[in-house]
Amino acid sequence: MMRICPVCSSDKSTLIFHDVNRREWYTELEWDFVSCNDCGMKYLTHILSFSEMWEKYEDIYVHPDILNISEKIHKNVPQISKKILDIGCNHGVQLIPYVNLGWNVYGIDLNKHAIEDCKKYLPEANFLVSTIEDVWFPDNMFDKIQTFHVLEHVYDPKSFLEKCYKILNENWEIEIRIPHGDSLEMKVWGKYSSQSWVPFHINMFDKKTIVEVLTQAWFHEIMVHTNPIPWWWILSFRQWKNTINISRWVTNFKQGYFHILIQVMLYPFLWILSKVWYGEELHVIAKK
Repeated sequence: MMRICPVCSSDKSTLIFHDVNRREWYTELEWDFVSCNDCGMKYLTHILSFSEMWEKYEDIYVHPDILNISEKIHKNVPQISKKILDIGCNHGVQLIPYVNLGWNVYGIDLNKHAIEDCKKYLPEANFLVSTIEDVWFPDNMFDKIQTFHVLEHVYDPKSFLEKCYKILNENWEIEIRIPHGDSLEMKVWGKYSSQSWVPFHINMFDKKTIVEVLTQAWFHEIMVHTNPIPWWWILSFRQWKNTINISRWVTNFKQGYFHILIQVMLYPFLWILSKVWYGEELHVIAKK
């Protein structure tokens, strides 16, 4: 399926690089990342159908250590009226702080195995196997929506965010984390960057384009900054050296002491870079 720009709908673009799938060795998948000539959005030119994409993506999930996670959950926390929705909740670890504060917790994810795990250690929360486009929630239901490393996979980011706006309560916020398409890591490693992942990473936002698509979806008071993630540099190096040869490498690859030392050494430099807009991750908060 050929794409136009997911932000401004322009069909005029400039090639950034041609890339292949370097992680799971789907050798038949090799497409172009381009930059929109009108708005600068970076995106993958071709995408699989939803069913094809999901068939390839589903096996990546790795079951978490349920016992270890359960130990982090406080018991007998008084419930409050606030509600949070995590879109793409995976195994739900990022919801634990809200559970411990007494929030009413909701999570949706396409992976049925992830939702099964969520229900095991958070049985009082509300989890569904669905996309945000397919599930029904009342308007103004949630006091916060969070979606971490999901928007880079979404076929239609504007429609996704419009649905979020509709179900978010007035004057409350959405929190987004996504790879930064204009990071130094992306500039240095290019097609070997951990952020280039054919066919799964189809959108590569920078500050301008994430603000633009949020504005199109009627959000305001948009705050954006970048975060340093040293681990991604190690993954990029491994892709460049062609040493990714294990299945489900992102989740299964164990960090040894050497990898931890490298990250500690990189962190001060990358932290400085993040303050001048070259960090690896975009962290966005916007209000309805």
